[in-house]
Amino acid sequence: MAEADAAKAHAIMVQFLFQGHITPFSHLALALASKGCTVTYVQTEFQQYQMKSRAASAHHHQLSNEEAVDLFFPGARESGLDIRYTTISDGFP
Repeated sequence: MAEADAAKAHAIMVQFLFQGHITPFSHLALALASKGCTVTYVQTEFQQYQMKSRAASAHHHQLSNEEAVDLFFPGARESGLDIRYTTISDGFP
């Protein structure tokens, strides 16, 4: 089992907020995960704040990282896809 995990590809995808970029990038992440790759989807802290603020106003509560994954990749975890979500510093306080 450890050998199978060691051979598994891992894609780290850093999202940029450009017009027309987010949806195709999310589709690429799903395509890679559906082929057996582990995907780590990365956003800056500011991007996460913007996304969670918009979603929180629609859902009426603050979202966890797990809920954030479900916004971009609904049903991915239930389908067995290995998609992870994290943030990186954008350099602003």
